[in-house]
Amino acid sequence: MTHKTLFAISILCLTLLAGCPTPESPGTQDVVLSTDATLSALSLEGVDISPAFSADVTEYTASVGYTVTSVTVAAAASNALATVSGTGSVSLSVGSNPLNVVVTAENGDTKTYAITVTRVAAEADATLSALSLGGVPFTPTFAPGIAAYTAAVANGTTSVTVSATPAGALATVTGTGTVSLSIGSNPLSIVVTAQNGDTKTYAITVTRGSVVIIAN
Repeated sequence: MTHKTLFAISILCLTLLAGCPTPESPGTQDVVLSTDATLSALSLEGVDISPAFSADVTEYTASVGYTVTSVTVAAAASNALATVSGTGSVSLSVGSNPLNVVVTAENGDTKTYAITVTRVAAEADATLSALSLGGVPFTPTFAPGIAAYTAAVANGTTSVTVSATPAGALATVTGTGTVSLSIGSNPLSIVVTAQNGDTKTYAITVTRGSVVIIAN
């Protein structure tokens, strides 16, 4: 074999090696990263969001009562290689609370889902909608804005039953029930406490008559 033949064979081998990858020298392949930054699920534990969740919708609202001081945000990414931040328990202030859930795709793209949670203010109504003494009349006629009343009963009436209904659904009332009466003036106090802590006192002064002695 001549030198020229050996040189030609070498050139052919080099050409074949350059064009045909071998198992020891694999060809270069492009890696395609996912661009999916959507969610497959989004919720507030025990609280409805509006509108109903959809992967294409990114803005939601929710409303909770004053006694709800926190919510738990749950979310799941559509793609297993994406990451999600902004989930877990979140404290709520009275008023508007913007919550952001951010999805980061494998390639770094991001998408933000926003939930605005409104926590209503505490109820402030400390008035009564009804007040009575178990059939015993008092003056003036009850009105929520009037706080002082008087009533008179005979000596034989030894007790009265105080009933009161708060105007606010979340207000509390003390001073109701059956109350024993002494002869003379008996001041009764009915205290209404609103959800926010405000109070209003209604006063009824019940006068029980003295013993009447009839001389023979």
